[in-house]
This record gives sequence, C-alpha cells and structure tokens, in this order.
Amino acid sequence: MQRRTPYESVYAEALADRILSADPYYKRIFAAKENYWILNHQGKGILYGPFTKVEFDRKKKELQVPPSLVLENPWDL
Repeated sequence: MQRRTPYESVYAEALADRILSADPYYKRIFAAKENYWILNHQGKGILYGPFTKVEFDRKKKELQVPPSLVLENPWDL
C-alpha cells in the first residue's frame, strides 16, 4: 500500500471531519448517549436505526421481534 503524503493525510482527515460533523445521520449518533439498531439478518439484511431506547422498543414491537430475543451488551460477551 502506498503511503499518503502529509498533505493527503490532512486533506483526508479534514474531509472525514466535515462529513461526520455535517451529515444528519452521524450528528444524531454522536449527539446521543446511547444508540440502538435492529439488524434483520433474514432476507436482505436490513439495518434499522439509529434509535433511542424508546424508539428501539417501539420498532421492535412494530417488527414483531419476539420477547425471547434478548439484547446483550457486546462489552459483556
């Protein structure tokens, strides 16, 4: 892999910062203390989210996610 020049590195970092700070999707993620997603792994692998806890619970009910499917903290695995 070819190394970047210092100019290219600064440009790439500035571009990433601009995208992350201006995009409403990322602004919402960074503004929240916690974010929740639902991944439908059956079929097309649709990703829902980000959600707050309340939105997450509402979407689980709407999608008829069974109560037996328990949310686990990935840091505890």
